[in-house]
Amino acid sequence: MLRIQVVGTSAAQTEVQLAGALDVAGSEVLLAKLDRLIGAGRHHLVVDVSGVTFCDSSGISALVRGRARAVEMTGSLRLVSPSPAVRHVLEISGLARMFERA
Repeated sequence: MLRIQVVGTSAAQTEVQLAGALDVAGSEVLLAKLDRLIGAGRHHLVVDVSGVTFCDSSGISALVRGRARAVEMTGSLRLVSPSPAVRHVLEISGLARMFERA
């Protein structure tokens, strides 16, 4: 089960913390949350993924889609403190650089 918590909001950015499994079920919940935040005008997101214990391709897909939606609104989505599970999937998928530059 994925837990999502907004831990900080300022005019510049919104910080979101994830904990648990970023799998098929978690990715749907995450994307819905990111959509709500972006729809509410929070276009610059910082997502702390240090608490993610499992991440599969659907989880990475949700992060990529969330980033794309933020960028469409002239925003950004940046990952911080990737757990070993997230780092591994980002590296094998070739997407690590995308989120480092965000």
